[in-house]
Amino acid sequence: MKEYPSKYRVPDHRYDRSNRQFEHPQYISHDRQNPNQRKKFTNRRNDPAELLNELFKKTGPELKSRLGEISASQKRLADAEERKAAALEKIAAYFQGAAPADPPGAEPDSEPETAPVPELESGPEQKNGNLSGEQSSAPVQNIEKTVPAPDSTPDSRTINKATDAQRAMALKIIKKMHKENATYNQIALRLEKENLPTFSGRGRWHAQTIHRLLKK
Repeated sequence: MKEYPSKYRVPDHRYDRSNRQFEHPQYISHDRQNPNQRKKFTNRRNDPAELLNELFKKTGPELKSRLGEISASQKRLADAEERKAAALEKIAAYFQGAAPADPPGAEPDSEPETAPVPELESGPEQKNGNLSGEQSSAPVQNIEKTVPAPDSTPDSRTINKATDAQRAMALKIIKKMHKENATYNQIALRLEKENLPTFSGRGRWHAQTIHRLLKK
């Protein structure tokens, strides 16, 4: 290289930085305060909020329909529970002898009318027979008077509707125990211990009845 003339040699500009920052883009400094000159991160992950919004937009209608189906099924279940509770109350009232009484227009069953028997003159034997028949029929009539009618006792026992004070007390106990996270069966047992009659005056307290009252 020594015999090569220096005038033909290319000057070494590796360390010459006089005008390179204005000529070559490699040496152009970026203003980080300017948003247009900031570096763009194309591989940056999206914001979680944006991802959630996109997910809700895609699955929103389907979720809405599913929730509607769930609410409708819950409503049907509640109606079925109410019907079941009403049926159980009727069955319990029937077995406890609390069947509804006869309508007021209906007449009670009476003994069949018998035609009057004309009195006939008879001898002493026939008179003795009549006396024995009267003596035998007398205790039967007394027994019929002493034995109460079967329809009288259940009505007096079952048509025992709750008064306003008893209603208020029952509702107070139900709401208080419900706030304490007590079950419907526990509430029903508590009302039975307090000897509080049901609002209809028939049957006993059941879990379904408590559920229906709380729903109202």
